[in-house]
Amino acid sequence: MRKFLIILLCILNLENILAQEVPKYELDSIDLLSFKEEAKYKYLLFFESILNLIDTRLDVEDRYRSRSVMLGLFDNSTSTISDILYSPNPTSYDPYTYGYELLKGSQELPVLYKRFKYSDDFEFKRKSYKGVNLETDNKAYDIYEGEMFILEKLIKSTEIPPSLINNPTFNVYVAGLLKKVRFKIAHNGQREYELKITSIDILSPNNKAYDHKKIIKSIELSNYKWSDQSEEEYVTLLTNEAIEKGVLPPADTLNKIKEAIIEKEINLVFKQDTLRYKKPKFVDYLIPGYAHIRYGLNDNSRFFKTILYGGVFVTSASLSVYNKIQSERSYNLHQNAITFRVSNDHYKYANTYHKRFIVGTGVAVASMIVNAVHLNYSHKSQMKKIDQSRKNKINNNSSNSSFGFLIPKLNLSSDFSLIWKL
Repeated sequence: MRKFLIILLCILNLENILAQEVPKYELDSIDLLSFKEEAKYKYLLFFESILNLIDTRLDVEDRYRSRSVMLGLFDNSTSTISDILYSPNPTSYDPYTYGYELLKGSQELPVLYKRFKYSDDFEFKRKSYKGVNLETDNKAYDIYEGEMFILEKLIKSTEIPPSLINNPTFNVYVAGLLKKVRFKIAHNGQREYELKITSIDILSPNNKAYDHKKIIKSIELSNYKWSDQSEEEYVTLLTNEAIEKGVLPPADTLNKIKEAIIEKEINLVFKQDTLRYKKPKFVDYLIPGYAHIRYGLNDNSRFFKTILYGGVFVTSASLSVYNKIQSERSYNLHQNAITFRVSNDHYKYANTYHKRFIVGTGVAVASMIVNAVHLNYSHKSQMKKIDQSRKNKINNNSSNSSFGFLIPKLNLSSDFSLIWKL
């Protein structure tokens, strides 16, 4: 009887041991496929959440819901997200701050528009180095990393401060970005493999570690279409599937995250966009360089165009007037000369000055024409970009706005900008 009880206890203990999850120190192909699917959910949900956050047509609570999804993707993470929002140079944010800056930028910036094209596939690679659980069993485990890329077309604005000849305005420019999402699979505190997004960066064309053109071409051939607006049904389905698969926290947890953000930011009031768009006037076309102080991505480009057109016009017009005066003076001397030789010399001088007058006048007129054409191109270029971006920047009813947010009316601007095309 005693032997029977001992055997029974051994069997029960063995079942308990087998029931417990044995820590893994490396992953097989099946495990990696599972994590690959999880990575795709995180990847798609992150960028779809961005589109919702900057869409001012949506109710603010819906946008906060997308923000809670974004934070849920980075639970217990020290990830960084790099983006271009307020300056031409990339800035790194933590997930919470990034969501806030997107929401703020969509309200305060005259223009903030994003369009994405997703990548089809990627693979995880085992790293040459290993991790060690120092707090548990001190055993080394394999670490896996993967990268996914995305194409982004960004249309945004930068403020142009007031000067002696213009009121404050803004410049709209287009940037083609290639972004890299980096994933890492490693042990967590419970000796379980866990997938995290470690960073989302803007991949510079100067980074020789990557074939920039090849990556872009691969994404352009992907099955995904360009997306600048999230479809509600698609996002809801994607979110529910991610919750079911454990990619996102439960719905109750996401709701608590949303309520916590709202409570924290309930008294925030974003300033209203007061910048105005002004079409070029007749005087802008008439005076070379005058209006170009309002058209350019930065101070240097605006100053260069203003000095270039203004300088060429003033210099050529001044030389033209000077040579016209000298030509008339020489011609009068020719007519009043006593000797034939003196008369002939002054006649030659008069002709020389007259030719210079014609050339100077031609350059002055040409600078006016080129300035007008350039100014008109700048205006139309701005309007084209603004028309494309304005569909998610419209004036909402105040009933849709809560938590102290001001939904500004779009005030367009006209500025020439340098376009970085993919």
